[in-house]
Amino acid sequence: MSHLPRVLLIDESSEDRELIALVLAGAFGEVEVEEVADAAALARAVTAGRFGVVLTEHELSWIKSKDVLRLIRDLRPDCPVVVVTGRPIERVASEVLHLAPDGVVPKTSAGLAGLARVLRSALFHARRRSAEASPDTPYRSLLEALPVGVFVASEEGTLLDVNPALAAILGYARPEECAQRPLDALFVARAEAEAFRAGLASGPGQAPVEARMRRADGTSVWLRIHAWRVPGAGETPARIHGLVEDRTEGRAADEELVRRTAALARANAELDEMAYVVSHDLSKPLGQIARFLEMLEQDAGPRLGRDSRALLEQARRSAGRLESMVDAVLRCARVESRGEAFVAVELDALLERVLARLAEELRAAGAEVVRSPLPAVRGDESQLEQLFQNLLDNALKFRAARPPRIEVAAADEGELWHLEFRDNGIGIDAKDAERVFVMFQRLHTDSEVPGSGIGLALCRRIVSRHGGRIWVDSLPGRGSTFHVTLPKRPPAPAGERREE
Repeated sequence: MSHLPRVLLIDESSEDRELIALVLAGAFGEVEVEEVADAAALARAVTAGRFGVVLTEHELSWIKSKDVLRLIRDLRPDCPVVVVTGRPIERVASEVLHLAPDGVVPKTSAGLAGLARVLRSALFHARRRSAEASPDTPYRSLLEALPVGVFVASEEGTLLDVNPALAAILGYARPEECAQRPLDALFVARAEAEAFRAGLASGPGQAPVEARMRRADGTSVWLRIHAWRVPGAGETPARIHGLVEDRTEGRAADEELVRRTAALARANAELDEMAYVVSHDLSKPLGQIARFLEMLEQDAGPRLGRDSRALLEQARRSAGRLESMVDAVLRCARVESRGEAFVAVELDALLERVLARLAEELRAAGAEVVRSPLPAVRGDESQLEQLFQNLLDNALKFRAARPPRIEVAAADEGELWHLEFRDNGIGIDAKDAERVFVMFQRLHTDSEVPGSGIGLALCRRIVSRHGGRIWVDSLPGRGSTFHVTLPKRPPAPAGERREE
């Protein structure tokens, strides 16, 4: 595919025509060149008008370059004309300058090496000249000043016009340096270029895509590209218009966040595994200590004095307490490492089971339970049941002198369900609202309210595994409301693919 319009090359020297054609092919790939060596060929070419840019030798035996310039300007005012010459560049420039050629290039190795740059600039400014009559001209100053990149490309994907912001993003000093470059070739990954083109081919517009693109110095930059096709009308061909945003810093931040999140997940998994292994390994010797103390009491208890028996009883209680704490750590570690697959869970039925299990305690406390219809969610059914059990247990355990009243309700908040567990118990001071969710952090002694200090910590782990949040609003003496949010599309547990 040619990324340069058809070139009308006017030169009497076949060697020079061949050399210039090779230079064009090297810079732009496959280029269609119509060669003109005499007046008859020029007349035929001008009559057909199938060219988009003119390269003319300054000195021709049958016509002067200034006459070629006048002819092309009269017939095709939008067509750029570049003069090439073997004569001193200063003399040629002075002779044709008043006719405003789009460039003058000497036939030297340095001059021909810069031919591609001159042609890019000529085509870029020719397009700008023809656009001056457009009704969109008043908006060009706005586009030029935008910090976001803007481009216009041919339907085949050749860049025709870019604003200064996009030129800077791509590492070019001037917008015209980007002209006539293939858009596809700027993509670092061929697959991304193909996906971009396929997206444009599928409809008039496409969703923004992110891709790495090459800069002038060979480095790459992450860009977000939003492009759309503008259909042709009459003689105006179809075009591709686009907006480009530099996403390099944002992408680096995203990748760093992903890296840190993965590192944190690994660290948490390792901590969970370590907690599980340590607590599991401690369970056996702690159980043995408790049994040895029991055997010691049975064997030597009658011979011990009162103080010794008190010390032995204290040792038994401490061993039992430590055994309970190790068991609590084990249960917390199992939330992630030993959880079940997520399934559809009817929370109404789940609450029914929990209330049946607590029926005797509720009756003894004279508790009233008020419930609203609850939704079906996706989650680990046994863990969600543990969550409900702990929160209702909590409401009974920390009740006030008045009969307990527990309300369970749910609200649909779009992407998530918001559950509330409200009680009229003793409440929690605002300064302790976060502390109650920390493992083994208790606000009351064992003699005041027995417990392990793990119930709410376990609730937080369960809710976190389901992609939700848990928090409490409370006033001392007025009661507490525990809030739980559960996403309607929870994250897939580790090692399990989400069902679509």
